[in-house]
Amino acid sequence: MEIEELIKKAFLEIENNSVNSAVQICLRIARKIKDHYFTAIFLRELILNEDEFSRILYDDIQHLKPEAQEFLYKKSKENWINTHQLDFSFGKDERGNDLDILRITSSEIDNEIKQCELSIQDLEIPRGMHEFDIASFYDNSIKIKSKLRQKIKGLFQIKQNILSRCFNYLVKLEKQLYLQNKNQFFFVNVQNDVNNFFKIRHEDLYHKLIKSSELIDSSNTEDWALLLTLVRKSLQSAADYFFPAISKNYRCSDGVERDLTHDKYLNRLTEFILGNLSKSTSNDLLISELENLSKYVKKLNDISSKGVHSNVELHEAKQGFLGLYFFLYNLIQKTELNSEK
Repeated sequence: MEIEELIKKAFLEIENNSVNSAVQICLRIARKIKDHYFTAIFLRELILNEDEFSRILYDDIQHLKPEAQEFLYKKSKENWINTHQLDFSFGKDERGNDLDILRITSSEIDNEIKQCELSIQDLEIPRGMHEFDIASFYDNSIKIKSKLRQKIKGLFQIKQNILSRCFNYLVKLEKQLYLQNKNQFFFVNVQNDVNNFFKIRHEDLYHKLIKSSELIDSSNTEDWALLLTLVRKSLQSAADYFFPAISKNYRCSDGVERDLTHDKYLNRLTEFILGNLSKSTSNDLLISELENLSKYVKKLNDISSKGVHSNVELHEAKQGFLGLYFFLYNLIQKTELNSEK
């Protein structure tokens, strides 16, 4: 089921006052989008046992660093306390602390409310009871009913807190997904323009870009290292297209002689930008973009070339991938704009 459908279903459960169903759907959504913080929050509403909670949550967050895992355990616990803390107290414990927290799961709330209501109804004076016993029974029943009604009040308060948490989560998520989809559509256009440009101009670079796109969703660390290598090789292929290698030193546009052979692809790309495109502030930005991308790729490529692939993480590979496409897109736009002048 798509995220949008789950969100609609969760809103419906909230409207129907179905707290446990709303929590379960929100947990499914959080897991689908890898929202680890809210996964922990909604999971706590279903499981009170700390060991069981930790064991189940670990399956979702085992790839995170220990300090990140500890943060999730701690913050989700704080959130649970805030949700289950009442604005009144059932009394004091032996240490003098207020008894103002109800330990209950979302699946138990509605049944507990019903049981309390039935218990109140059961506190009727039995037929045939002696009049002296009736007075004592009545006094005790008043106290018991008062406690039960207080508990019902607390249960409704917690139920409303949980439903509000679910509702606010869904509202924010809807806005987040809307903005993400807009940005994703923009990148799809960027990727499409770059692929189409090189498809008919430089087949080797086009195939490298397609292969990179295939690896971007891989969960294999070897593929992440390969992706970074493809980013570097794609930059080299782009240099071959825009500024082919020169076998001897070349006097660049700034008057300095540089090595512009095949391996010096960064020098060639820089010279193409400075020597062939109209001077503007955007040129400086384009060169800065190239320098940042090249330093990043070279550093990580050095790591992967040593065989230490575990040091290459997915977010690093994705950053190199996105940086490559945006650099090529900007370079193409500048080149086409320059040719129109």
